[in-house]
Amino acid sequence: MIKKDQTSSQHIRNLSNEQKNSKLIADKKSNSKNKRDSPSDLWIPKTKIPHLTKRISQFKSLKYTLNFLLKKNRNRLHSLFAHSQKEKTLYQETELELVRFSFRPNSADWAELRLAARYYGVSICNFFVMLLTFDENENKGSAKSFLDGF
Repeated sequence: MIKKDQTSSQHIRNLSNEQKNSKLIADKKSNSKNKRDSPSDLWIPKTKIPHLTKRISQFKSLKYTLNFLLKKNRNRLHSLFAHSQKEKTLYQETELELVRFSFRPNSADWAELRLAARYYGVSICNFFVMLLTFDENENKGSAKSFLDGF
């Protein structure tokens, strides 16, 4: 009998700790939905900044610019870029003057950008610049020159 009481009291204590922990986890999850923990960075070549700032002013933030570029090109990525069979990731050239842009993207947009970049064998920043370049050239009416550059 004594053993049953001891185990049942232990169970009650553990249960109350589990309840406390589950409440802490639930609080953390609700906070993480509201705001990402840390900002993400995109490194953009200096030559692409005028078009990017134009798009940022149009969509009010880099977060919405990323969303626009992904949505605009989502159904035609396979026709724009070839799937990479390489195991190594292709990064931007080292001699480019890169400027850092920090922002808090939507988790779904960032995951889509990362997944697409991996599929095509390029870095996240490089893939974003490719989308931005395609958008810029498309606005000028020269999508062919974009495809020749990559």
